[in-house]
Amino acid sequence: MLRAISIGFLLLIFVFSVAAQAPERMETSASKQSISSQEALKIYSTAQKRLLAVNTAIFINTITQSHLDADSVQLIASRITDQPFMLPYTDRIEGDEHSATARLLNENKITASKKLSKQLKGEDQIRSFLLLALWYLHQPHALQSDLDSAQHYAMVANNLNSVKPSKKWHEESNLIMGDIEYQRGNTDRSRNFISSIFSSAKAGNETEIEAAALQQYSKTFGSRDTARLPYLIQSITVYHRLHLVENEIVSRWLLADYYMTNDRALAEDNFKQVLAMQRSSGFRHELFTHYLLTAVYNSNSKFSDALKAAYAGLENMKWSGLNQFAGGFNMRIGVVYAYVNKPEMSIPWYRKGVEIKSEETHFFWYKSFLYLATALVDLGRPKECIRLINSTITKYPPKTTWEKVQILTTLGYCYNSMRKISLADLSYRKILNVVKNYNDTYGELSETYAQSALFYISLKKTSVARLFLNQINPNSTTLVNYNTLKYSILYKIDSLEGDFKAALNDHIIYQQASEAVAGYDEQKKLNELTVKYAAAKKDQDIKLLHKQRDAQQAELKKGKLIRDLMIIAGCLLALLLIVVVSRYRLKQRTSEQITRKNASLQHLLTEKEWLLKEVHHRVKNNLHTVICLLESQARYLENDALEAIETSQHRIFAMSLIHQKLYQSDDIKTINMADYAPELVQSLIDSFGTAGQIHFKLNIEPINLSISHAIPLALIINEAVTNSIKYAFPDNRKGEISISMIDDGTRIILNLADDGIGMPQVNYEAESESLGLRLIKGLSEDITAQIRFEVSKGTKIIIVFKADPLNDPNSILSSTNLIEGSYA
Repeated sequence: MLRAISIGFLLLIFVFSVAAQAPERMETSASKQSISSQEALKIYSTAQKRLLAVNTAIFINTITQSHLDADSVQLIASRITDQPFMLPYTDRIEGDEHSATARLLNENKITASKKLSKQLKGEDQIRSFLLLALWYLHQPHALQSDLDSAQHYAMVANNLNSVKPSKKWHEESNLIMGDIEYQRGNTDRSRNFISSIFSSAKAGNETEIEAAALQQYSKTFGSRDTARLPYLIQSITVYHRLHLVENEIVSRWLLADYYMTNDRALAEDNFKQVLAMQRSSGFRHELFTHYLLTAVYNSNSKFSDALKAAYAGLENMKWSGLNQFAGGFNMRIGVVYAYVNKPEMSIPWYRKGVEIKSEETHFFWYKSFLYLATALVDLGRPKECIRLINSTITKYPPKTTWEKVQILTTLGYCYNSMRKISLADLSYRKILNVVKNYNDTYGELSETYAQSALFYISLKKTSVARLFLNQINPNSTTLVNYNTLKYSILYKIDSLEGDFKAALNDHIIYQQASEAVAGYDEQKKLNELTVKYAAAKKDQDIKLLHKQRDAQQAELKKGKLIRDLMIIAGCLLALLLIVVVSRYRLKQRTSEQITRKNASLQHLLTEKEWLLKEVHHRVKNNLHTVICLLESQARYLENDALEAIETSQHRIFAMSLIHQKLYQSDDIKTINMADYAPELVQSLIDSFGTAGQIHFKLNIEPINLSISHAIPLALIINEAVTNSIKYAFPDNRKGEISISMIDDGTRIILNLADDGIGMPQVNYEAESESLGLRLIKGLSEDITAQIRFEVSKGTKIIIVFKADPLNDPNSILSSTNLIEGSYA
């Protein structure tokens, strides 16, 4: 009751606090009414629809490390976003209009569009031929025939323009020609065409075509080449001056992408600016920006911000209906948890990421699968990791070099954690073959190469470690970061090789690089704090002015609003008190019922366990009684009858011992064979008195078996050991009997061997006259085991079977083949 009253007063205080800001809050909430993605697309401008298609393509290029054909990616992006094929390329030629030629090209009616182009006149004809050139230029895979056709129509348009020259169409033709030469690999010719557009432009008077040329010129340099920066920045400046927000967003995105591996702080700033520009312009598809902001926040150790951005990206993805990307966005949340060393929390998100797996969405969920595999190893489940990899790559093999390398790296990690060094070595060595002629532009494999090098350092194979270290791309990151990673490993290699002078020099370089990184981070933090302080002070001043202005207007409305809210608050308080009291009473009754039921269930559970133990105890006592009766009977028997009685005693003791173990153990469902088998063998040694004659060698892994498997196996061991003791070593000759039981992950193998005179050669497939052999074969069939006999320098019995599926928590994966078969 007191709690209900407290809640009521808090509600009353909240209502009064809302009253002071009510006009402002009402206005804000009204302006943020959500709409569906379909409704948003209907009100988007042509430029915003173009931005959606282009932004989607740039994002796909980023997550695939730009190793796919750019025009193929743009085609995929246009289909995913349901935008026309020509839309990303026609902004300056058509503006917001859609000509008849463009409509025909979007419908893939090339012959009709060519016929129409010949019928048009003047600028309409030039525009139509340029559209044809763009259509051929941006066909997937840059085929030579398509590039030749694109060049033909660009030259036709330029020749038509020469009749009545126009700078606009001449520059458009040159920009297309520059792109054609770039796709042909003629970088210098491409730059000549493109630079002719912006080289003579006066600062502050550039046009849209010149901004586009600057952006295109930057692409002729490597994606990590600092030479591209001035052109990208200048294109952003021109687009900003011309108020072409969507074009500026694209250029700023490309700039942020460059900084992803060079300066994560600047990458964060630029992606934040992209997000702000998207929101201010009414562009609601923010999912890709949130995705990359998550990656940047993680790298900058801003894990709280990373998690917020990851959830925001996932929600916006669901809103947009672009569910093809669901794998990547679920993965991003998992990665944040992995960064803060919580793999158990990341695994559910990785599993969600692979739920939508299909061949069409391969690139959007494959990373989730790889992250999931690694997380399983981190949690000490390498066998499950191997089964996951095997089952996945069988149906969905890796497509890119990066994916192949990550699979091999994860396998090496798995096998190393299982101490299967030869298999780990095989996986890591395959990486060197896969990455031949591969350019790790983004440096995404640097950590992989470092991990592989450290593996071989642990094996003291320094020559192989050097091979991996040399694979790290120095151009994929800053020199300081490269030196930090490289020399932290190199000094260990030189130390192992005994070159201590080189090792010392390596360590000095590593220390200098580490200190430079630390100093840079401190300076960066200081600059960030200074900027934040100045911005915060400015914001406070602005807010103060706004408050002073609004205070007078709000004061007039407060009186009436407070009176109305007091009445509402009183009614709500009374209603709340009634609801809270009734809920409290209901909760009390429910809690009492649950407590009684829990106590009853606990009593039943304890009683059930006691009864099961009592059953096993009584079965054990009854079997012991039978043994005693047989022993009494044996006093009056001789020869074969006596031997049969003694053999039966041994068999019954084997079963009795199992029941004894069950009622003495806390786990009354399974038998630990590592505890059981030695005790069974010792009873046979004591019974036959072979301690000085026969040496027993046991190698029993701690395998838990259910009673349905344990009893047949106990009788098999009893039968085989008894036969070996009685017949394998005549005339008191000395020998050895070995018993091993191992679990290789998918099956259990029992080996029973002696180095005696060996069994007589018989047809083991036919019905045997020996009761012992019939018994062993029959018991093997009971547990669906494969049995094989080898008679050479003694006798060896090999029994292979699968664990009882009712006792195997991973039985759902038990039928999956191990990866060793795939990579043998």
